[in-house]
Amino acid sequence: MRKGKAPAVSAIKLSNLAASLISLVLTQTAILSFTHQGDMSYYNGLAGLIFGGLAALIGVGMMLHMHRVLNGKHYPSIRRKLSKTVISCGANLSIEPIRYEDHGSRRKLLYVYEIHSDSREQYEWVKVRIRSDWDIEMIEVSKNAMG
Repeated sequence: MRKGKAPAVSAIKLSNLAASLISLVLTQTAILSFTHQGDMSYYNGLAGLIFGGLAALIGVGMMLHMHRVLNGKHYPSIRRKLSKTVISCGANLSIEPIRYEDHGSRRKLLYVYEIHSDSREQYEWVKVRIRSDWDIEMIEVSKNAMG
């Protein structure tokens, strides 16, 4: 769970980080209020501005990341896995993933562009291999999108 890449796990980790930044400011304010005789409001305000800004940036980053995940555009591992499968099949083709949808154990969809292929048989063999090895249905969106 510590190295989990699931969206819920990363959201919990980042929320805890943002909350700890705010807690640092509150702790600094409390400590400075009873240890210093002078007015420390400038330093407390500056620390609050910096750490609060960092917490806000973490929140914006989380929102953008979740937007990508929910729209099916977060698939770096799928891109690497697809490349390895094509190479292991010995196929001379280039496939670009467009969208990946994971609907749980019952249905997974991978939308791809076939950019370049020497033979249709190699492409069909890669589709069969992906369907059997990954338990994913590969959907061809457009043929020869670049050419």
